[in-house]
Amino acid sequence: MNLIEQLAHELNLKTANVEAAVKLIDEGNTIPFIARYRKEATGGMDDVALRALDERLSYLRNLEQRKEDVILLIDAQGKLTPELEQQIREATQLQRVEDLYKPYRKKRMTRAQKERFFNEEDYVRMKDFYILDKQKLSLAKDDMYILHPLPRVNEISVEVDSDPRAAYFKQAQYGVYVRMALILTLLEVELPC
Repeated sequence: MNLIEQLAHELNLKTANVEAAVKLIDEGNTIPFIARYRKEATGGMDDVALRALDERLSYLRNLEQRKEDVILLIDAQGKLTPELEQQIREATQLQRVEDLYKPYRKKRMTRAQKERFFNEEDYVRMKDFYILDKQKLSLAKDDMYILHPLPRVNEISVEVDSDPRAAYFKQAQYGVYVRMALILTLLEVELPC
């Protein structure tokens, strides 16, 4: 089913009317203009129907473009299988395409992570080796604090966030105040106490 037929089916409109409306939209005509002056071409579609058509058209085009992009990105890694390609092409929602792409998405390496390793190969080899989780945290002292130079990638499990010893969010918050104080000092701004 092509895009025009899909739109006609989903919006319960005639294919010829949808095709004419899409052509007018693609030519740069506005929805109010089409609704008011091109009713004969669209079969009398009002601006509500035309807006719904335009939004769905835009979504489906973005979906198709994202499918192609994801297929190219995975193929460039040499990991595209016929089954995966079929799943991507059959996806009807953008979120499904992103879910299929997630395991193949390149992980970003932060500056702090780069500084800990001699090269990126060492980072890739060790990145999932040291992960702080609830099990490891159960072996730690009760009066310790966990600090981290956010953003985290995968060094600290999300389940640790609720632990009272996790102080990295407070650390980030206090950092804002320290930076504000430094900026005010540099700018020689006097604030009343």
